[in-house]
Amino acid sequence: INFFHGRGGSIGRGGGPLHLALLSQPAGSIAGAYRVTVQGEQIQAFLASTELAVHTFQSYAISVLEHTISPPKLPTDAQRELMQQLADASAKAFQ
Repeated sequence: INFFHGRGGSIGRGGGPLHLALLSQPAGSIAGAYRVTVQGEQIQAFLASTELAVHTFQSYAISVLEHTISPPKLPTDAQRELMQQLADASAKAFQ
């Protein structure tokens, strides 16, 4: 299974620090592999030169390795219950 995530430049479009974006993915979503699409306008920012491309690929590799070796903890039952209560209250307010 490949986890797919498109990234943009601004925070609102999925951008932000690469390392933090990968480490924030749920446990089990990255297991030694990560598939990413870089938005067209960001290709130059990430791959414009050999040095920059190497740095970008190293950042991905290090982040995938770190997440695989030490994945984030899964939510506890209490956290899941709280998230469900928030989702229910949000849905009720939206309707």
